[in-house]
Amino acid sequence: MEKPFIDAVVAFSFGRPANIRPNQVIANEAVRLAQKYGAPIVTQRDVPLENRICVEFIDAIGEMNQSHVSTFKVVQRFAKLAQEHDWKKVLVVAAPGYLWRCVRDLEKLSFVVWVSDCMNKHPSNIWFCKNSTQWWTRNYFAFWMREICIRLTPWWLYKKIAGD
Repeated sequence: MEKPFIDAVVAFSFGRPANIRPNQVIANEAVRLAQKYGAPIVTQRDVPLENRICVEFIDAIGEMNQSHVSTFKVVQRFAKLAQEHDWKKVLVVAAPGYLWRCVRDLEKLSFVVWVSDCMNKHPSNIWFCKNSTQWWTRNYFAFWMREICIRLTPWWLYKKIAGD
């Protein structure tokens, strides 16, 4: 991967709670990339970074008391934070199947997006966890059943349903 100039590493959780393996893998990759590129990490609280002193941790976006915060809401909240810091170029860390939607939503809000290709190096079975409180991240079939419906939703409708 060519070394881009990036303003922030944006890490998207994959399921809940923070201690499930997919979110630990995402956190580790976000820390590695933040150190490599000297960029802050912006994430949801489901990505376990609170005890990482090796990176600048920007307060998380998303609510802990809700069972789900939509990807688009997370991106909208990141956009508000990014505007305050004049961030335009981001590096995304997300589970492989979920990455497409994270990138699309950020690009729709005019961010220049790079992707961590390292997530594909992990075995595919680590991304789905039976202990997740979000049913669609417990197994491959449930995820893709939901994801295909979301991908087929026109942008204007997705924005209306999933946004603030």
